[in-house]
Amino acid sequence: TITPKAQEPIVIAASEIDSYSCKYSSLVQIEGEYKKDGSYHNMDLGATHKGSLVDNEVANSMTTGTRYVVTGYFTGITGTYFSVLPTKTEVSTAKVFGVSTQKIEASASSTSAKFNVTGNCAWTAASDNNDFTLSAVSGTGASEITVSFTANTSTEAERVANITVSTTEEVAVKSYTVVITQAKKSASGGENIVLTFPDENSGENKVNTYKSTWTAKKGSYTWNMVNFNNNNWNSSWTYIKTGWKTEALVSSITTASAIPFPIAEVSVVYDKLGEINSHKLIVSSDAAGTADVQEIPSDATAPGTVVYRVTNPAANLFYKLVIDCKKTSANGTVQISKITYVAK
Repeated sequence: TITPKAQEPIVIAASEIDSYSCKYSSLVQIEGEYKKDGSYHNMDLGATHKGSLVDNEVANSMTTGTRYVVTGYFTGITGTYFSVLPTKTEVSTAKVFGVSTQKIEASASSTSAKFNVTGNCAWTAASDNNDFTLSAVSGTGASEITVSFTANTSTEAERVANITVSTTEEVAVKSYTVVITQAKKSASGGENIVLTFPDENSGENKVNTYKSTWTAKKGSYTWNMVNFNNNNWNSSWTYIKTGWKTEALVSSITTASAIPFPIAEVSVVYDKLGEINSHKLIVSSDAAGTADVQEIPSDATAPGTVVYRVTNPAANLFYKLVIDCKKTSANGTVQISKITYVAK
């Protein structure tokens, strides 16, 4: 009698998920944090693609927020979902530890900032600046930390705090430093406004599609974001992306209200800038972008910091960054990590 050898699953690491190609119905093994989204059973795999479990009977026994090793049959990729028909689930024993960002820039008027501890380890947190206090100094597993501070009234110097988050558990990196830099107050009464990611509305604005509308916040300022993906802020995304292989997109980032002081220029850090028709800044005195319009185009086509200089700086204007994307060969051909509105 010959006993057939059991099929061994193909173990797919997080770094391999987005580029993975295998036969339909191959036996695979994936690992990540489980989350039930409505009637859907998803997993954060540490990649752009999420895991999608297509058997409710197996998935219904799983607990949201718990990390699992799932073995099952690959059933295809739909959009940004890596679908698996699970045959076996086990709670992962692997230790995972990290932070959502290591750099936060706050405006002079800001009084708080947030970041997340990720993973399943016990951790401690400490600030080296007594003016910056933490909502929690210890915990276990995924947690949000709010850092509180006063407005910076100095016109001479910015303020900096180094927040150290550490664990004693067996992980590759046991300590991270989150650097918070608060801008100095402008002598003219204005202030540089810096939008970085994840923003202060990250708990409410998660999307995982390139055709979307959501709201970003930083201090007292709000932006309307159109056709940008933030990947649900998974995989430590500290940026946003646009450019979609399904269809061409016109993407935009618009101040939701007028900025009450003059802005001399808007600088945008493009980590990627590919497969576009054009990009420009539109400045206007109304929210619709039709009154007293100034258009500042750029011919930049390479990654880096692009500066859009405002022709006629004035108080109480709206600012709209517009990126006209082609139908792209791959998703996310434009990536933005920072936008700074420089006070005059």
